[in-house]
Amino acid sequence: MSKNKVKKKGKPERLELSYEDDFSCENLREEEVSAPLVFSEELTPEIHRVISQDLAGTEDKSEFRADVYSRDEEVKILQDKLNQVNSKYHKCQNTCLSLRHELNKTQKLLRSEVGDNVTISSLLNHPGGWKGRAEQIQQLQQKLSELHQRLGEKSEKSARNSAISLERRNSYRTKSIERDRKTQMENLSRELRQMEIALESNKKKLEAARARIKVLENETSDSKRNVIILNDRKIHDDQLIEALNGQLRAVEDRFRERDSDSKCKIDKISHECSIMKNEVQSSRLQIEQLRKKISERETEIHALRLDRVSQVNLNPRESNVFGCSSEAAINPQDSNEYVVLGLAAEAERERLVEVVAVLNRRLDKERADGDHLSELLRREKTKIIKLEHKLQKIEAEMVARPRVNSGYRSRSSKSLTSSKSEWSDDQFRNKLELLEEENLAVKARLATLQQEKTEDLSRYKQLLENTRRIFHDSLRGKISTAHSTLTI
Repeated sequence: MSKNKVKKKGKPERLELSYEDDFSCENLREEEVSAPLVFSEELTPEIHRVISQDLAGTEDKSEFRADVYSRDEEVKILQDKLNQVNSKYHKCQNTCLSLRHELNKTQKLLRSEVGDNVTISSLLNHPGGWKGRAEQIQQLQQKLSELHQRLGEKSEKSARNSAISLERRNSYRTKSIERDRKTQMENLSRELRQMEIALESNKKKLEAARARIKVLENETSDSKRNVIILNDRKIHDDQLIEALNGQLRAVEDRFRERDSDSKCKIDKISHECSIMKNEVQSSRLQIEQLRKKISERETEIHALRLDRVSQVNLNPRESNVFGCSSEAAINPQDSNEYVVLGLAAEAERERLVEVVAVLNRRLDKERADGDHLSELLRREKTKIIKLEHKLQKIEAEMVARPRVNSGYRSRSSKSLTSSKSEWSDDQFRNKLELLEEENLAVKARLATLQQEKTEDLSRYKQLLENTRRIFHDSLRGKISTAHSTLTI
């Protein structure tokens, strides 16, 4: 701006060259610095207004040219300051590039079409009636020629007075322009510092966000791998549980069969026991009857012996005299009868004793069998109760996982029904013992599986809570950074 001012005070025939020199200097600065100074919209109309006033009020160009050489040093100082500001301003050219290009285009258009003393606001307010640059240059040349003629006609006194007034006005205007330029440079430097600070803060936030994104990506990849492992474990555990459920159902079917067989055996044994009890009671009644008969015969024998003894004591003589005859008369009949009765009673007694012994042995055997069966029944009842409790627990656990393989069930039921007919009692007992051991092993395995499932579930829940907390924290951090950038 100072260069424009100086060249306007020079000779009138070099007015057009001064504008061209101004543009060449500006082009040199653009090539050297690659960031030309962009004037604010508030300052450019003031500068153009001052230039237009200078052009309109210029009367003595020779004296103005002399003043130009005296202010070359100030112009150089200002040019150095301008170069420094342009070099600092080059750091922010990415953010101000679009505005700078638009302003350059508008300035070039204004200078090429309507001249330097016209602003965009004046063009918008008055879109028509403006003259081009070539016409304005011609008018100015004509005015300059007229002024030269007038200056030649005027006296030296008027020339001195006009020179003094022009110097005062030009000095005042140059001071105001320098003051405005300083304020503009200070504002630009302050904005540049603020933009540098904002750029550094944004870079730091960007680096922090990138680090946070890397951490979150690593955590998400770890969580995905853990989820895949847990899914594989879940599938394997589900298959194992289905197999164990099939085995448990097979054991339940076998136990039901064993229970039905044991109930049938118990009913049969109880029926046999009742029959044996009836036989024992009938044998006891027979024994009592035989005992009664034996006692009656013994009483009869004892009475006969007493009668015989009394008869012998009362008639000793008769017994001596007629001993042989009476004995011969009585013995052949009574003694034979009594002997036969005694032998028969003795044989019957021995037979009854043997029958009683046999019945006692059978009764003891039946009692032992009954005690054994009652013991087995008690054991089976305790096993049934335990298995019912286990079944209730397993059903309660399997309510949450109703996964049933119908094909597997049908195949297992067919295999069980085909194998039922081939089992014998001994094989069934052996199988039952083996199945009881397998049931205990399955129970222990189910307990361990349940514990592992609970641990895996708690671990998975903890992992999900950690990922949710991390994502919430990252979301909050992004929101805070967005708010901070908006405030900046």
